[in-house]
Amino acid sequence: MIIGTESIEIESLDELITFTWYKPKVSKSVTHGFTLAENLVNQKGGILYPKGMEFDDDKIEKLLKLKEDNRGWKFKFSLERSEKLIDTLQNRIFGDFNRFIDSKKSRHEFKRFMEKVANTIKLYKNDIIKEEEMVITLYRIRFNEEKCNPDSRTPYYNHLINTALIAVGIFHHSFKLGKKFNSEDIIKGMQVALFHGIGGANLIEMFYDKSFEEQKIRYEEGNKNSVGMAAGIGLDSEVVKAIKYCGDFNQGKKDFMDKDDKISDYANIVITANIFNTKISGLFGNAVLPKAAIDQLYVMTTNKEIKKVYVDALAKNFNFGYLFDFYYEIEKLNKACPVGQYGRPYPMTGFKSPVIYICKGKITSCKHYVSSSKAVTIFRKIGDLKEGSYGRCEWLSNELIKFYDKFYAQIKEDTMTKDISKES
Repeated sequence: MIIGTESIEIESLDELITFTWYKPKVSKSVTHGFTLAENLVNQKGGILYPKGMEFDDDKIEKLLKLKEDNRGWKFKFSLERSEKLIDTLQNRIFGDFNRFIDSKKSRHEFKRFMEKVANTIKLYKNDIIKEEEMVITLYRIRFNEEKCNPDSRTPYYNHLINTALIAVGIFHHSFKLGKKFNSEDIIKGMQVALFHGIGGANLIEMFYDKSFEEQKIRYEEGNKNSVGMAAGIGLDSEVVKAIKYCGDFNQGKKDFMDKDDKISDYANIVITANIFNTKISGLFGNAVLPKAAIDQLYVMTTNKEIKKVYVDALAKNFNFGYLFDFYYEIEKLNKACPVGQYGRPYPMTGFKSPVIYICKGKITSCKHYVSSSKAVTIFRKIGDLKEGSYGRCEWLSNELIKFYDKFYAQIKEDTMTKDISKES
C-alpha cells in the first residue's frame, strides 16, 4: 500500500480486501468511502469498474469470482483519499476502541474500570484522533499487521489502543490521589499512548514472525523513530515531547520522571499503562493476570524504576486494595530509617516477598545494624542496590514482621519470615 496526498495505491486484490475490511460472512462489511480514483482495467485494458465507483461487498465478490476464473490476472487499485474515506477509517478505529472496551467489560475485574473509560472515549472521540494523518497512521499499522499475520491478528495495533484505554483509567484515579488534570490533559495523554509506539509498530513486516525476544528488541529500536513520525502528523508539541520521554525511558534515560510538569505526567502515565498492558496481553511472552501485573509494577516502584503514584492510581481501578495497602506500608517503612532512608526490603520480588530489611548505606555505626551471619550478598544490581554484602536492619525487620502480623494473617502460613526474624 502506498499512501499519497490525493490517493491510496493498493497493490493487489488481497490488499484491497484487507484495507476495506471485507468479510464474506458479514453483511455490508464494506462501508462508504472506498472510491476508485482511476479506472480499474483488466489485463487487456478493458474497464472493469470506472473512476468514481464506490466499492461494496457485491463488487468485491465479483472481483473474487473474476480472479478465480482468470488466475493469472493481477489487480491494482487507486482509491481516492477523500474526507469520506477518512471518516470511515476513523469510525473503524473507534469501533475497535469500543470492541476492546466491551471485551474487557465482560471480565469482572475490568467492568467498573471500563465503564468510566467508555464514557470518556464517547466524550472526547472527536478530539483524540482529529487530524487526517493521525487516522492514516493508525489504520496503516492495523492494515500492515493484518496483512502480515496469517490469522489476521493485530497485537501491536491492539496494544496501542489498549494502552490508551488504561491510561484513561489512570488519569481518572490520579485525581483522587492529589494530581490535577483537565480534559485537555486526558486527550493529550491518550494521544501519547496511541502514538508512542508507532515507530516500532510501523515496521511490523520486518519482525512479526520473529521470537518474542527479537520482536521486543526490534519494536523498541523502531520506536526511536516515533518522535519524528509523531511530529509530522499534527500532534501537539507537548504530546511529541512526552513521546520522546517514553522513548528515553526505554533507553534507560529517566531524568524526566521526577519533573513536576504535565509533559512528564503524560509520559509517566503512559509508561505505566504500557508496561501493564504489555504484561496482561502477552505482547512479548506469556500473558499474566492483572493482579500479577500490578504486583510486578509495584516491585518496579520499590526499585525506583517507575512512578508509584500512577501505579497506585492503576491499582485503584481494580479491586486490588490489598496490593495498594501492602505497598503503601512498605513505602512507609522505606522512609522510616532514622539515619537517612537506607532501609531496603529484601527480597523484593512481589506481594509479601520481603522477609527482612537490609541497610543500603552499610551504616555500621547505627545501633540497629547487624552484620556477620545476618549479611545478605547480592550478586547483581537490584534497583538501587549494587553488588556486594549488606547488613540487616534489626529494627525495620521487626517492624516488617509486626506489619505482616497485623494486616496479613495469611502470611503466617509462610514460616520463612518468622524464622529469619528470630535468628540471632
